[in-house]
Amino acid sequence: TIIESSNSDKNVQVTLAGLILLDEALLQLETTNKAPISMTPQMSRILVDLFSKMADNSRKVADSAELSLLALAHSASVDVSYVSLLATKRVRSKEAKGGRTVRARLQFLENLCAEFGVDVAWKKIVDFAKVSKAFDHRDGSVRDAAKSLVMTLATIHGNDVFKSLEGDLAERQLRELQLGFQMVQ
Repeated sequence: TIIESSNSDKNVQVTLAGLILLDEALLQLETTNKAPISMTPQMSRILVDLFSKMADNSRKVADSAELSLLALAHSASVDVSYVSLLATKRVRSKEAKGGRTVRARLQFLENLCAEFGVDVAWKKIVDFAKVSKAFDHRDGSVRDAAKSLVMTLATIHGNDVFKSLEGDLAERQLRELQLGFQMVQ
């Protein structure tokens, strides 16, 4: 489709125009009588492209991709559960090593949780951070994004978030997170 082609284009203006077109298409989709579930599979490739664009070198493209994903999460045609499901899909190892993709995904998940609260499945998000090795990543900004995400999740869901990290984090790391959380509260 035109939207898919523009999202994968290297030209910033083409990508941004595609995101505007996506927004308009989403408005049209919401006025149709089709059930939301029937719309979700049609959007999956576009969503996957948007997740990769969040790690783009152009800040404008990355921010626009994130805004589009948040708009899709608010949409009755796609919804937050589907966006969070795709956001927690495993990042390819080549992309994970650099850190930019993992950091962008963690930051997006934090924003998604802050916006939707208890409507977001937090256990899948914590599992994504663990599988991505975000707490032990060589890039400090990835580790910081993971810690910030855990703090946001703990604010919404309480100590269960910390309990789910026991055994996966060093005791020192877990204590540090819990202490930071207590200081914020």
